[in-house]
Amino acid sequence: MVNILKNLKRLFGNMLFQHKNRIHLGYGLLFVISHVGEQMP
Repeated sequence: MVNILKNLKRLFGNMLFQHKNRIHLGYGLLFVISHVGEQMP
C-alpha cells in the first residue's frame, strides 16, 4: 500500500510539474478516487 502511495505522489508530482497536463491531473484524481472507493469495504 505504501508503494502505491509513493508511486501516486511521484505521478502527481510529475503531472503538476507539467502545467499543460492539468486536465490529465483532473482525470487522474477521478480515477484514483474511484479506484480507492472500490477497494474500501
